[in-house]
Amino acid sequence: RERGLDPGAVIRTNPEWAMEHSMLPPGYFELLAVTRGADPSARLAARNALGLVYQLTGADDLQVAWDAETAATFPQDRRSRMRLI
Repeated sequence: RERGLDPGAVIRTNPEWAMEHSMLPPGYFELLAVTRGADPSARLAARNALGLVYQLTGADDLQVAWDAETAATFPQDRRSRMRLI
């Protein structure tokens, strides 16, 4: 029987609750929007910020998937690859 909070599941299913309980930053949805924007450097900065948020909240499944995608999209980025180690 599993116990405890699964941060990844909470963030996926109820990000508003996660923000209310300081698991996510207040500007989470805006940061997500930047990751889909036209400016590559802004997208990379936002992706790295969210990768770090996922890592610090213990949402390991989200963090690994997120950073793997970041590393594939931005092969020159070291921060996302370092979080994957």
